[in-house]
Amino acid sequence: MNTPSFKEDHISQIPALQLLIKLGYKYLSPEEAMQLRGNKTTNVILEDILRKQLKEINSEKRISSTKTTYLSDANIENGIRVLKDLPMNEGYIVACETAYNLITLGKSLEQSIDGDKKSFTLQYIDWKNPENNVFHVTEEYSVMRSTSKEHYRPDLVLFVNGIPLCVIECKRPDMKEPLAQAIAMEKTIRNPKIVLVTDRTDLDNQITGTFRKCGMFVENASTGQRLVELLESKSDSVVTTIINKFSAAMKKMSTPLDSHDIIVLVDEGHRTQHGTFNIEMQKALPNACFIAFTGTPLFKKDKSTSEKFGGMIDSYTVDQAVKDKAVVPLLYEGRLAIQEVNEKPLDTFFEMISEPLTDYQKADLKKKFSRADQLNGAEQKIYAIAWNISLHFRDNWQGTPFKAQLVCDRKINAIRYKEFLDEIGIVSSEVLISSMDEREGEDSAYAKSTDKENIFWKKMMDEHGNSKSYEKNIISRQ
Repeated sequence: MNTPSFKEDHISQIPALQLLIKLGYKYLSPEEAMQLRGNKTTNVILEDILRKQLKEINSEKRISSTKTTYLSDANIENGIRVLKDLPMNEGYIVACETAYNLITLGKSLEQSIDGDKKSFTLQYIDWKNPENNVFHVTEEYSVMRSTSKEHYRPDLVLFVNGIPLCVIECKRPDMKEPLAQAIAMEKTIRNPKIVLVTDRTDLDNQITGTFRKCGMFVENASTGQRLVELLESKSDSVVTTIINKFSAAMKKMSTPLDSHDIIVLVDEGHRTQHGTFNIEMQKALPNACFIAFTGTPLFKKDKSTSEKFGGMIDSYTVDQAVKDKAVVPLLYEGRLAIQEVNEKPLDTFFEMISEPLTDYQKADLKKKFSRADQLNGAEQKIYAIAWNISLHFRDNWQGTPFKAQLVCDRKINAIRYKEFLDEIGIVSSEVLISSMDEREGEDSAYAKSTDKENIFWKKMMDEHGNSKSYEKNIISRQ
């Protein structure tokens, strides 16, 4: 079939298709496009068309003033494979840069000519002679998402030499800004404001930078005062900030903001929505809509995170991610630090210091210092684990290209591990922590850093100059 579909729900696509066909694009029906993809929705390139075009565009490669050659079939296939195998594991920006460089600059390939190896550049598009390229357009181009079995179906896709270069979403001609119009039609929302909340400055900078690179306007609230100004403004906007700024903002607000027009998207919801952080945010925005995201699996003990936001909207399990090959399987090896607790001296000491307290206060104090985080911070336990880590790494990984990462619950514990690992002397290590005024690792935004933390941080700042250089230098050093 060479005629576009005239289904009623495609009415907005017809003018676009007609214009593109007049401009020289050849129409492919969805069925024809699917055949050219090998009947696989995971394929996005029309390989037969690309293969034919690569042979024609690269048919004459000059090797001397009087002699030309052509690229071999093997190199044509190599060129197709390189374009298909983009480094998606390194992120979309890197993958897009790779695709852009291949399409604009070509791919350098070696080929044996009369026994000598020659290097040739395979061109995907003939930029000097546009008439040598072929242009196609198709509709309802269903593509399986890379991280799930779901499909994305853009209205129109434009191809140059079988390579999809443009996606067009067709909307009703009377809706110039469909998303904005949909929000505007909701009478309860007057000036919608979207607030993206993270718990680390590097994530905040990354999200803000991503918006700006996409050409979308975004306001970054780097201080509590700025956050108050943006939240109290009557205009709609997108705001990025880190969660501890709500604590500072509360001090500067005479009354909470009772607007229903604020939508708060919370990143890393499993670790930010506990303690005073959550309380301060809920107090500042009592009527806002809160939606949390987390890349950490929520087990039974974490159910309060889900309940805090009113239940689960959608979930993507680890098992499903492994099946989709979005992640590799996680392998766990249980390792315990052997501990012997001499209870009698501890009980005697506790009775001495708690003598003035009531029975209720004694029970509360004992509960506080029996928590896992208190036990995990005990120097004897850290020392035992540091030895275990050192020996395990030496016996299994030392001398290989692999490294190891140790994640601690507190900055002070990370510094203690570093000290003990240095004392043991089997492995080398570095500590990477956030600055002392970023409270993402604490239960309270008002908790004080220890002297050991402050001394370590001052040493790092003296050595590296600022927190950004410190982070960059430590990561590159490792």
